[in-house]
Amino acid sequence: GAQEFVLLWCTMAVISGAGGMLPANLGQIAGSYLVPQDRTFYVSLFSFTNAASRPLFGLVSDYFLLRWNFPRTGWYFVITILLVVGYGAAALLLDGGVHASVVLPPLILLVGLMNGACAFLEPATVSDMFDQRHYGKSFVAVDSAGVAGQLVVANYVPAYFYDKRAPLSPGEATLCEGNLCWSPTLWFVALSSCGGAIVALALTLRTRGLYRSLARDGTESNVSPGASRQAEQEEGHDDYDNNDPTMGIVRLNQILAIQGKFDEYVANTKMLIDFSLNKTGPNLLA
Repeated sequence: GAQEFVLLWCTMAVISGAGGMLPANLGQIAGSYLVPQDRTFYVSLFSFTNAASRPLFGLVSDYFLLRWNFPRTGWYFVITILLVVGYGAAALLLDGGVHASVVLPPLILLVGLMNGACAFLEPATVSDMFDQRHYGKSFVAVDSAGVAGQLVVANYVPAYFYDKRAPLSPGEATLCEGNLCWSPTLWFVALSSCGGAIVALALTLRTRGLYRSLARDGTESNVSPGASRQAEQEEGHDDYDNNDPTMGIVRLNQILAIQGKFDEYVANTKMLIDFSLNKTGPNLLA
């Protein structure tokens, strides 16, 4: 329904913003904290964890759904809580004087894993919650939340706090160095993720019945959801008609959506590498 869509949209906006802030500003964050290591290591770490968590999380979410009736939407709550802990702990440690070279790798590892998990959950959740005959439109509508979240949390908010603290000279800004450049942004992301966790919890509670039904269909008689659906079709109890030509369009939209996410991942990885290696200015986010 409409309420579930709004909850899912807001949750995706928060997770996409929090998950995109770190990789989008990684080169500049490392420069502000004067991290001695080669910055390409951080980009590689994020890219690897982001890619590895996608198939892994697919298996985990299916297992928990069929074994313990744990709804897929519940993983959004888990992700937002982990983002709260990750960004909050990083802000505390950096405010306490711990060097960024110690804090950044675990944070990058966590954010990469959560990004990959969310990238898998989005198309799966849309397929579960909404009419598959309109899968393409539903997916695009939900995916627009990622654009909004990254535009605000990964772009405007870091730029605002950075420019407020960057030492200014007539006609040009110089590189901002030190914890004051990024501590407000880290706290903002942690607090926004906390709000996202509340929304994700509400979404989980509202979709418990749906996923309980999906788990029951998948485990009844020890058959998969697809096999159960096929049995219902043979008995004439399911409206999902494989001979319906619109079902071919639905499957094509699903394939195109998955391909689009993969192309987006490749493009973003290339952009992050270029960003980390070539950008050195103080206001790279404008």
